[in-house]
Amino acid sequence: MSKPKDADRRVEGARDSGDRSELAAALVGLSNQRLQDADLAGAVGPLHEAASLHGELGETEMQARLTCHIAMLSRGLGKLDIALIRAGEALELVEHSGEVAQMAAVELAEAYAAKGQAERTAQAWAAAIDIARAQAARPAEEARMHQKRAAALGVLGRFAEAAEECAAAADLYRPDDDAAARRATVEYVSALYQAGDPAWSAARDALDTEAAKTDDELVRADLRLLDMTAALAADDAASALDFADRARAHALEAVAPVQYVTAFSGVAEAANRLGDRQGAYNSLATGLITLAELIGMDEARSAVEPLVDGLRRQWGDEAFLAVKSAWEQQRREALGLT
Repeated sequence: MSKPKDADRRVEGARDSGDRSELAAALVGLSNQRLQDADLAGAVGPLHEAASLHGELGETEMQARLTCHIAMLSRGLGKLDIALIRAGEALELVEHSGEVAQMAAVELAEAYAAKGQAERTAQAWAAAIDIARAQAARPAEEARMHQKRAAALGVLGRFAEAAEECAAAADLYRPDDDAAARRATVEYVSALYQAGDPAWSAARDALDTEAAKTDDELVRADLRLLDMTAALAADDAASALDFADRARAHALEAVAPVQYVTAFSGVAEAANRLGDRQGAYNSLATGLITLAELIGMDEARSAVEPLVDGLRRQWGDEAFLAVKSAWEQQRREALGLT
């Protein structure tokens, strides 16, 4: 506990000396120490004072940088309106240009996203992208902005525009990060599908070929899940079952819990539509066991139990318990317990 006392003493000493530059630095140090102690709320006050001191000293860029950090902390504390105000102030201080402006624009977009304001989020990401381009930001940074803007456009149902953003992200990732480019291309293919653009199938096939050549099991899982979604939407449960089963295998190879849950729940849905109640239940029950090995039983249960409860409500208690008992018997036999 000596460090917080040291930080406080440095602030006191700087106040006594009347050195505003030293006081600003000491206040930033105090804020950092409180952050290390997980005291987000306590870290804000010193930053406010330090930012004001830099403003008095005419050090506008540092004032803006600290104001941006205040916005980040405010968002972390759930004070989203304050985060928006501080991010806007930081942008104005640096006249929407430069590295600090990019930080502030990103924070503004993140705060709008946290508030669930998709239209403003999309607009803010567009502004952040413009600033990033103007200062020749790293391609990967700009790529992530395009992906986040695509997500906001997706919420708005503007899937064709979202596809354009994902394509731009994929181009920016290449050639430095082909794996990230493939992930962005998955999002591109998905947006094309959601937009009803028939080009989605050719784009999927091209990406599928690349993923197979590079052993990118995560991308292959995502593509099969997209195929599953399309098949279910077309009421083709048999094809959906095949796609979901293949996605499940790819997800296990990739050790991807999210895709694995989506896959085995898709198997269950497709089997249920085909009238195979035992297959539907078995997929969820075995999926729970495997998922628990990946993320722990508590989290696995929280993901799977609502799906199992959905089958119980749909089938009724008697039919559900009969299917469950049959699986338990199969399990005992497989383990040599009967």
